[in-house]
Amino acid sequence: MRLLLLVVCISFLATGASHAEEMSLVRVVVSDNFGNRVRGVDVRLERKGEVTTVRDDVPVSLPYGEYSVSVRAQGFALSAYNVQVGQPQQVIALAVKLGAMEGAKPVCSIGGKVLVNQTVSRLRFIAVFGTYMVDVAVSDTGAYAFRGVECGEYVVVAFGAKDCIGARRITLVNGDTPVDLRFDASAIPNGCPLS
Repeated sequence: MRLLLLVVCISFLATGASHAEEMSLVRVVVSDNFGNRVRGVDVRLERKGEVTTVRDDVPVSLPYGEYSVSVRAQGFALSAYNVQVGQPQQVIALAVKLGAMEGAKPVCSIGGKVLVNQTVSRLRFIAVFGTYMVDVAVSDTGAYAFRGVECGEYVVVAFGAKDCIGARRITLVNGDTPVDLRFDASAIPNGCPLS
């Protein structure tokens, strides 16, 4: 009897796991345009009509997908963003501005291969204007892809097993951008940014 019950439970768990959505542990960090942390922020992420309220810097588990994000902070304009959650652990760094309300930013996608002689495990995309930052995994073949990143200028830093391999600046325009990346180690003379 116990053996039958155990088999039924394992079968149920295996069936349930195959239908589960991929989840990401997401942490939201909000700062002003100068990089100063903004505390006491109301961050709402909406996907398929479901709204999740996130407290500043407290990780929350979210299903992979595209989210509309609104940020309210006392003394700052209501800010709206579109972000893609698609990494097992992801930091969404958002900047709020003083002044008029901002609309949602255009969304871009980027993908390609990393072309270096060393193994690259991840790429970090850091917005040149603002504080948006996201890490993207790189496959064993050097392939990478990221959807839902805001269009604009980024510094892309390549990380190996222990340290930075190099960095380069890229510009993403509206839509998909295929980019094979080569990195210049001299672009990071003062060590890894935000490693």
